[in-house]
Amino acid sequence: MISVRLHGREETITLDEFEARVRQGQVAPSTPVNFPVLTGPAWVDARELELFRRLYAPARLHFTRAFSLGRFPVFTAVLCVAQVVLFFSVAGWERVVGVDDLVAAGAKWRPNIVELGETWRLFTANVLHRDILHLLFNMFFLFNVGGTVENAYRLQDYLLILVASALGTTCLSTLMSDQPSVGVSGVVLGLFGAASVFGYKYSEILPRRYRRYFGGAVLPYAIFILYVGLASPDTDNWGHLGGMLGGLIATLPLQPSLLYVGKPTGTWRTRATPILVIAALVGVTLGVGPIIRALGPRYVTVEDHTSGLAFIHPAGWHFGENHLGYPAWGNSLGASIGLRAETRTSEPYSLPRLRQAFLQEELAGREEEGEITAVRVLGERPFLLPGGRAVELTVALESRAGPQITRNILVERGYYAYKVVLTAPAAWAAAYGPIFDTMAAGFRLTEPDQLEDARRTVATFPGMSSAHVELGNQLAAIGDVTAAGQAFQRALEALPDQPDATFGLAKLALDYGGDLETAERRVTALFERRPDDASVAALLADLRQRLGHTEEACQVLQEALDRAPDPPEDLRTRLTALSCRGVGWAE
Repeated sequence: MISVRLHGREETITLDEFEARVRQGQVAPSTPVNFPVLTGPAWVDARELELFRRLYAPARLHFTRAFSLGRFPVFTAVLCVAQVVLFFSVAGWERVVGVDDLVAAGAKWRPNIVELGETWRLFTANVLHRDILHLLFNMFFLFNVGGTVENAYRLQDYLLILVASALGTTCLSTLMSDQPSVGVSGVVLGLFGAASVFGYKYSEILPRRYRRYFGGAVLPYAIFILYVGLASPDTDNWGHLGGMLGGLIATLPLQPSLLYVGKPTGTWRTRATPILVIAALVGVTLGVGPIIRALGPRYVTVEDHTSGLAFIHPAGWHFGENHLGYPAWGNSLGASIGLRAETRTSEPYSLPRLRQAFLQEELAGREEEGEITAVRVLGERPFLLPGGRAVELTVALESRAGPQITRNILVERGYYAYKVVLTAPAAWAAAYGPIFDTMAAGFRLTEPDQLEDARRTVATFPGMSSAHVELGNQLAAIGDVTAAGQAFQRALEALPDQPDATFGLAKLALDYGGDLETAERRVTALFERRPDDASVAALLADLRQRLGHTEEACQVLQEALDRAPDPPEDLRTRLTALSCRGVGWAE
């Protein structure tokens, strides 16, 4: 038992009651007390007891007596007004702001941040709004819960909570969603998280009239906002969650301003720490931007083994279709790489014809169909690509997605042709220039599956003449004239009368500008051996036509038509195209 003298009266109370009165501030340091176990019969001031000194917390008592939410939250009000002004400066007299205007003003969009290094958007996205209702809804909650947190903490602590909530919102949203988003609702959730932490940590010393607010009212409001977000398909729920986590984490180590007893603003260290943390968060966020731009995004490689090509694109791009209907990989901003590979068996591709067909058939055809409009060639230059001949066309066009700048790389590789289209919205074309340069440099030609199979067959059966013929055919298909000729020669070494090797050497000369007279003599001898072979007849006719012997070419085609019981339509078409003299030529 302990005896105390309060208000001129002496009371004897239990130890538990004494501790409770000390915590509540009902026992002052100068209150006379008698604790027989420690003081014997003597009376001493309460401050002389270790028990009292351990329990007595003047700062907490001051907090309980002085805490109030009645002070007008000036900073929060200024923040709300600034966002209203910003909204009308972006929207003008419109009630809804378009996506393009929001993105231009600083909305969060993953490609801009992780590919272009525009990390400043992690801050600006929090103060933009898409329409009047969005703005008013967020301002209502920001003023109410923000004003509460501003009253509870020092200004620098409040700023830290705001910055942490803002970064938590946009960082988690960027990580989990590639859609554009704006709004301060994530920060509002962060402030609700801060208020929840405050209520949990200081519920015992809060004035009774505020305990219910911090203990029971804050959480339902937060749940309500989360529910509204989940019920709306256009709401960035990842941003809401990130904002709440940011506010919670930032508030955990903070103390309310009233707990700095005798030093309302704290020591220089306590004053400076939040400012230093804010500076670090802002500095790191903005400093990462130039690093992203310098290093570029992380790339992944895509390989088409059938056509023999490989290219790279930024990780995270999704598969789809571009404005020309090509298979493409792109991001939500509209940047993409589309590719179409073509192959044929009759003759090699010609780069000038490939260019002409691309401009006059593909682009012009899409323009006539209304898919794209206002096609304009901005520039043309050779494109260096080992293993093929290529040209790059820079084209400006209008599509359903808006104005775009495209870099079109057209590649001729023997019997293969490739069209690579790098596309970016006109507004972001310059920013994507370095990324597209890296992607263009990563484009390379590989060996098609058929060529690899032919190589394996030759390695397995090096003495098989037909295996070397197939290898020669596949090498000729990719335009490797020297290697193809060597393969055909090896086939003839293994089997001197190999007709397919003779045919392959002659076709190689015809396709890629070899010795046509020697080729014509070889195929003439082959035609005498195989007069019923339509392919040999067609090759001999082509060689004679190329040498200027049109009538002899017609004669070969007519002989083939006469011999074949069911001749290929291609022979008749060739005969007609030569405009041979004589009534019976094309009949």
